[in-house]
Amino acid sequence: MDIFTLALIIVFATALILFFLRIYKLYIYFKIGKNINRFDHPLKRFLFMLYDTFSQACSRRHKNYYPGFTHFIFFWGFILLFPSIIELILGPIIGFSWKILGTQLYQALFFAQDVIVIFIVIALAMAFFRRYVIKPPHLENTFDSFLILFLVTIIVTTITGYKAFQIAIEGIYPSYMPLSLFFANFVRNVPDKTFWLYFFYWFHLGTILFFLVYIPHSKHMHLIASFPNIFFKKNEPKGKLTFVDLEKTEKIGANDIRDFTWKDYLDGLACTECGRCTQNCPAYQTGKPLNPKRIIHAVKHSLLYNAPLIISGKGGVVPIISDKNIDSMTISPEELWACTTCAACIEHCPVYNEHLQKIVDMR
Repeated sequence: MDIFTLALIIVFATALILFFLRIYKLYIYFKIGKNINRFDHPLKRFLFMLYDTFSQACSRRHKNYYPGFTHFIFFWGFILLFPSIIELILGPIIGFSWKILGTQLYQALFFAQDVIVIFIVIALAMAFFRRYVIKPPHLENTFDSFLILFLVTIIVTTITGYKAFQIAIEGIYPSYMPLSLFFANFVRNVPDKTFWLYFFYWFHLGTILFFLVYIPHSKHMHLIASFPNIFFKKNEPKGKLTFVDLEKTEKIGANDIRDFTWKDYLDGLACTECGRCTQNCPAYQTGKPLNPKRIIHAVKHSLLYNAPLIISGKGGVVPIISDKNIDSMTISPEELWACTTCAACIEHCPVYNEHLQKIVDMR
């Protein structure tokens, strides 16, 4: 085993370990919540999850097709580029190549990857323009959102650079990779092409593995959490609330993070921060203090802060409802009572978050 392969194994294994440690920690956090049965009709749930995610119904049903288009391209861009990531990692380790698919499928896959990179670049330009020029009021421009767009830019740039130098070094010019071939013609006479090949390889792979480790710590956890959140969505009418048996229930309502269910926690991690709930909330649109997105985020931030204290037994749990010191993990009574219970937030949420039940429970 050469030093390149050894370094690749170490870096890849480290990223996987850090990723799964974070996922496991979040799973432990979920265990402090109340149980709720969302395992009925598993096949129906699974098939709907596949349909909704891979058809990107969440993007198509939005009345504004601008962000819907960009999200559609980003999603399918990841799906189509993922095989290249697999080959870049497993190729040097075990000699894996997608050539096992046969010539026609192999060429079709890499043609699709070259084409989707062009669309991703267009979608990136649209996303940057929307966030930093149009600036919709319901969309928050955080460092997190900028970093993700920046990382995606690096990923598509470096994969194109890597393929261009690979083509230039091999001296074989595949017509089924038009974008890579276009740039390969520019770098044919560049000295030290092998150096640049490895540079783009490690830059590309390093960015992807950093992305992998960063995802569970960021708002882009929805890339993972949205799948189970759609699977576990409420199949009953959107406005139907949980029945409370007053004679058997010791505590009514929610103020402690432990009063919520694991599905409430999952809502927080699955939130895409698209702001559709805020954009369509009649209370928010008429100047009331309620922002439905903040309800979801407050539960998430309360979980991330309080769960370690509860699990370690240190106590000092911060209530989620407060009429003072309002921050990212607390909600004021005024916000809760501004809700009209119209369920517009649920209707427009692309990942089927359930704002209304949380609001009524906290009331």
